[in-house]
Amino acid sequence: HSDMYGAIPDDIDDDKLAESEASELLRKVIESVRQDFHESTFEVFQRRAFDGQDYQQISQELSMKPSTTREAYRRVLSRVREECLELVGQGYWPFDVSES
Repeated sequence: HSDMYGAIPDDIDDDKLAESEASELLRKVIESVRQDFHESTFEVFQRRAFDGQDYQQISQELSMKPSTTREAYRRVLSRVREECLELVGQGYWPFDVSES
């Protein structure tokens, strides 16, 4: 008789589980809103949020004004936040993502 629960650890960390679920939700939301933005707008968001590039670097590499890159990032972030809140309810924003 095999123990089908043998692979499940006894000490599941609830915080890590919640973080994993939140990350998966965020990934799905980002992919779903991606199609609603121009490719360069979404690229600004991706470079800032995931690659940690600053606006100056992004604007130079994409030949955009720093103010334009900042606005592009905020537009996508705002939409991602809106979609997350719609999916899981008001007051829920577990992600440490800065608008600056």
